[in-house]
Amino acid sequence: MVQRLFRLPWAYLPSNKAAVAVIASVRVVDFYQIASFQTCITLHLQCLDPGLPLADVARNVGIAQGIFTAAQIVSAPAWGVAADRIGRKAVILIGLVGTAVACVAVAFAGSFQTIVLWRLFAGAVNGTVVAARAAMSDSLPPQHRPAGFSTLVLAFHVANAVGPLLTAASMRSGAGTTSSLGLPDYIGENRLMASLSKQPYALPNLLSALFLLMDALLVWFKLEETSKDAHQIRHMAAVQLQSWTARLRQYRRVPDCEDQTASTMDSSAKNEPILETEQPSSHNQELTEPLWTPRLFIVLATVAILEFHLGAFGSMWALFVVADRRKPDAPFKLPFTFTGGLQLESSQLGFAMGMLGIIGTLLQFTAVPYYTTKKGAVRSFKASLPLFAISLFLAPYLSLVPAARSGTLWLGIFLVLFLHVISRSFGILASILLVNQATNLPSRRGTVHGIGNTVSSTFRTAGAMAGGVLYGLGEQRNQVGFGWWFVCFVSIQGWIMGCWL
Repeated sequence: MVQRLFRLPWAYLPSNKAAVAVIASVRVVDFYQIASFQTCITLHLQCLDPGLPLADVARNVGIAQGIFTAAQIVSAPAWGVAADRIGRKAVILIGLVGTAVACVAVAFAGSFQTIVLWRLFAGAVNGTVVAARAAMSDSLPPQHRPAGFSTLVLAFHVANAVGPLLTAASMRSGAGTTSSLGLPDYIGENRLMASLSKQPYALPNLLSALFLLMDALLVWFKLEETSKDAHQIRHMAAVQLQSWTARLRQYRRVPDCEDQTASTMDSSAKNEPILETEQPSSHNQELTEPLWTPRLFIVLATVAILEFHLGAFGSMWALFVVADRRKPDAPFKLPFTFTGGLQLESSQLGFAMGMLGIIGTLLQFTAVPYYTTKKGAVRSFKASLPLFAISLFLAPYLSLVPAARSGTLWLGIFLVLFLHVISRSFGILASILLVNQATNLPSRRGTVHGIGNTVSSTFRTAGAMAGGVLYGLGEQRNQVGFGWWFVCFVSIQGWIMGCWL
């Protein structure tokens, strides 16, 4: 029992562990830059415009967080097709390098509009979700794909644990000197160090860019292309190039034309069976199969509701933990009329944000592989759906716990996040598996994951933006729980729909 409980998804994989590790690393660094951005964006915007009201800050935070996934709404289908055509590896490399460039630009952005534009660019060039999931599916047989996709969920949780902690450690609440970075005084004359001194939230974004570029090098040298269709397209392109080159050579060598043509025809006749075996006759038949099936529509609807309240939770939680405490003269009437946040210090912010990933990582090492093996990923997800609603309903009441009672406050934070992460862990894994199983055609796998990522990005974007707007409305209405309880109602609809899976 104990051995099964603590058995990792990695242990279920018979082969291709190196490829799985590289693919998982792609998701770690990509999720890291998202988690890092979510951790510091509220303080970053307040630093750029200290006099901005909280309601406006909340709206801008929602836009800044949601614009990344909003860009993926449009780009994900194109990257899905590209992953099937030019290969998974190429799409991953483009996404990693392009996102790294955007992170550097955000690091030194001087306005909210600049941040939004570069996050829009990052989302547009980032097709790593589509390509990584397709590559994982290509690398493993069907019976081992749940274990492989579990490593992607583990990557998500690890990044959400490490990202906020490193971000909180690297950022400073205001402009300072290079001595606060622990560097010698003479380095302060360097232009880069001077820029970092003036940009208190540059270093977290530069770290994200560094990790993305390092992983791009790892993918370049260690990841083999997994798409057979991409190999086939490249092979046919090479054959056509050789044929075109041969024709040019034949044209120049007129006296040997007949002999060369005969030789070329003999060579083509010998190679013809090989080309036929590389392109199975069933390939064209697969392409005639319908892509849009009732099963795919049900899966996409489930993913839509899940991603909406996940995006809203992340947006509201990032605001809630840094918002000021309730003022003594503010309206107060239980159970619904109260306001205020947790007003955590910067040293506590990283842990409050990173606890989502820490809990998720521990669950991914213990309960998740055990119950998905014993009960199945979808059944475990359906059983955990009510926990979403409970965590969303309880979250705003944390603001009523006095700051002096830190032990009680952190226990409450742990309880809310623990309930949320249990459902999130099963939900992310189940959604990946459901989308992957929505088609039986390997040649359509990248396309289907692209469609799934578009739906996911659309509703995660809507959730993140709605979360920021609803949180601001709640503050104006003296009901900090307004947004939380609205999203709680949405999660209940997802619970009902989950019964049909």
